[in-house]
Amino acid sequence: MPTPSSTDSSSNPDHVLKTLLFLDLVDSTALVESLGDYRAAQLFAQCDATARELLVKHYGTEIDKTDGFLLIFNRPIDAVMYSIAFHDALAQLSEQSNVRLAARAGIHLGEVVLRRNPPEHVARGAKPLEVEGLAKPLAARIMSLALGTQTLMTRAAFDLARRAAGDRPQSTRDIKWINHGAYCFKGIEETQAVFEVGLEGLSPLSAPPSTEKSWRATEHQDEADLGWRPSAGQSIPGLHNWRLERKLGEGGLGELWLGRAKETDSRAETIGLDASLGQLKKPQERAFLFHSTRAAHETNDRTSSWRLSGCVSCVIITSGDQQGTFVVLTKKPLTGGRESTVDLQINDPRVSRKHFEILQVDARYWIRELQSRNGVFVNGTRISGEQNLLSGDKIRVGDTDLAFYPDY
Repeated sequence: MPTPSSTDSSSNPDHVLKTLLFLDLVDSTALVESLGDYRAAQLFAQCDATARELLVKHYGTEIDKTDGFLLIFNRPIDAVMYSIAFHDALAQLSEQSNVRLAARAGIHLGEVVLRRNPPEHVARGAKPLEVEGLAKPLAARIMSLALGTQTLMTRAAFDLARRAAGDRPQSTRDIKWINHGAYCFKGIEETQAVFEVGLEGLSPLSAPPSTEKSWRATEHQDEADLGWRPSAGQSIPGLHNWRLERKLGEGGLGELWLGRAKETDSRAETIGLDASLGQLKKPQERAFLFHSTRAAHETNDRTSSWRLSGCVSCVIITSGDQQGTFVVLTKKPLTGGRESTVDLQINDPRVSRKHFEILQVDARYWIRELQSRNGVFVNGTRISGEQNLLSGDKIRVGDTDLAFYPDY
């Protein structure tokens, strides 16, 4: 993957996967009004200098500077550590200046287009490097939702950063990782799961309130459902012909449970799920995703509740240290392997860097072996090229076992 320093200096753009971090100083206009232009300019210069000094330590690159910063990183964990360090530095600067300074931050991992401006354009004031693509406005929307001293993240960035934090136990042991649930953003078609990363006493660690441009995707829980949580043997609220069999895993998105239809000769009740769940001719298993409506640091189960996000297509690791780690499939191909840029990173030395991919074609899912060293096995048989996947299929790559569940 090319880095900004190695990007072709021509006008040809590069499509790359990058971690975007937007930073914005809260109430900067009010600070100018209260402090005056000169004093505010001095204080803002200190903030900018601090932001740029931290970039070297955390391997980031400055892309743009207006009211705030647009920065890019190769790894989400570097963006997380940078953001926490910047919030802490602003807190210290607030004490020194006796002026409350707070920033909000938004982190998103996505594909962007990197394009270098010609030297003659840079000489006229253009930025050396341009970043374009849908990932950019989405990262900005995530940032705009945040409160002061808060760092919000999208799912992919959160999951990869949290996983990488396990390799840095000394520097990340006090970090809190919180799921705030799904939000809708104006101008963005799909809802986005919003997460927070921060430190107790420094970060809000609470769900950001809805605004005109972003709002919670889930409705307030009915009083009768308060305190409900998924457990084996329970019927799913609103989907009573389905019972929960066992917990498959948990992660940034919530808890993943295996559900089974209780009655195989009648119509199953559906609630916003795929219509094909309504026609059951034989025993069916599905993976159901639940999320909590409380913040992860709260402990009062009687005032918390769990909501059904839906029946999902997913791949889950079922053996080893990563047992319970899962990825929800979307319309784009899902890649799995050992390197950090794939959708499902597997910490197994016998797994290739890019070992396999799973893709949907019409209403069917296929797994494709990517010329891996040790092959891909489905239900105990090594595949050649690609093979159709069915619900509950067992996949083995290297010494790691996985299971597949579709949402139809």
